[in-house]
Amino acid sequence: MHWTDRIGRRLNPHDLHIFMAVVEQGNMARAADSLAISRPVVSRTIAGLEHALGVRLLDRGPQGVEPTLYGRALLKRCVAVFDELKQSVLDIESLSDPNAGEVRVGCTEPMAAGFVSAVIERLSRQYPQLLFQLELCTTPAQQYHVLRERKCDLVVARVWPHALEPDLDVEMLFDDHMSASWPARAAGGSVTASLLWPSLLTKDGCWRQSTMNLARPYSRFSRRLD
Repeated sequence: MHWTDRIGRRLNPHDLHIFMAVVEQGNMARAADSLAISRPVVSRTIAGLEHALGVRLLDRGPQGVEPTLYGRALLKRCVAVFDELKQSVLDIESLSDPNAGEVRVGCTEPMAAGFVSAVIERLSRQYPQLLFQLELCTTPAQQYHVLRERKCDLVVARVWPHALEPDLDVEMLFDDHMSASWPARAAGGSVTASLLWPSLLTKDGCWRQSTMNLARPYSRFSRRLD
């Protein structure tokens, strides 16, 4: 069957939106309530998608529904499709006003209170029409999740050892120099100092440094920022 007949005419954003709501809610009834539509409409939409694709997208059970292997594959692409549609609207708006737009930034709470806030304040003065949304995410898993789910355009965070992912663009921003202080009487032979020094210094006797980085899920937005 030709692609246009099988996919182009049978898949539409409305049906995909319903499918995403069902997966998010884990229940067709809750999805129907969240979308303000009837449950039969939701059921018919899911059945139509499964018929059009020729595979089962959801596993039904007494506790609700779970996406199958095929359902997870479709969900991943649905997220990308709707993000691209949203970005296209923002691109159109930026053509009429290049200084306007929205930037979704993920970061930790300390970063939001310090470095990121300072950058946003500076950019807001320079580009008053630019809007910023912050998403707090602490662990690498949370940071990768908001990037892959297209909830954030970029994440500003420290580099996590052995945690860089091949599908993310990472750009180093600066080295954050750390220091330690304690009362003078604790130096030289103190138990506290003797325990601290090995953990604070590298093998060559230099202070350990932490590196700040900016991670992005794809390069098109990177060029927009640059």
